[in-house]
Amino acid sequence: MNWLAFALASWVFFGLETGLRDALRVGSTQIAPSFVFVLVVFVALSAPVHTALGAALIAGAITDLLW
Repeated sequence: MNWLAFALASWVFFGLETGLRDALRVGSTQIAPSFVFVLVVFVALSAPVHTALGAALIAGAITDLLW
C-alpha cells in the first residue's frame, strides 16, 4: 500500500465526513453515513494485515481527534 495515496484519500474522505455528515442525516436523528469507514474497509480488503491495522488505527485516531 502506498502511504501517500492513503494520506490523500484520508484527507478527501475526512473532508467529506466533516462537510456532508450534517447534510446527509436521516431526519432529526444522529444517524448519518461515515465516509471514513468506507475508506478503512477498502484498505482492509486490499492491503496486507499489518498495514491495514496500522491504517485503521491512524484513521480511528484522527476520527477521535476531530470529534
